[in-house]
Amino acid sequence: MIPYSYLHFFAAIVNCYLAVHVLVRNPRAALNRVCSMNFVCFALWSFAFTFVHNPYVSGNTAMLFENIGSFG
Repeated sequence: MIPYSYLHFFAAIVNCYLAVHVLVRNPRAALNRVCSMNFVCFALWSFAFTFVHNPYVSGNTAMLFENIGSFG
């Protein structure tokens, strides 16, 4: 079974790729910029939850990354 922290890390990488891909296709379109920023927010949230769901991270660190993830 794959731990949740690996799934969140993989999702963060995929969201970063999608943000760059959408922005490179047509950077002048306002909708593409908004969509790219949405993917960046999802990537930030997923990356922060990589540490929240890791069993080897202390409670204070997990709480810090949960607060950082709330920006996403």
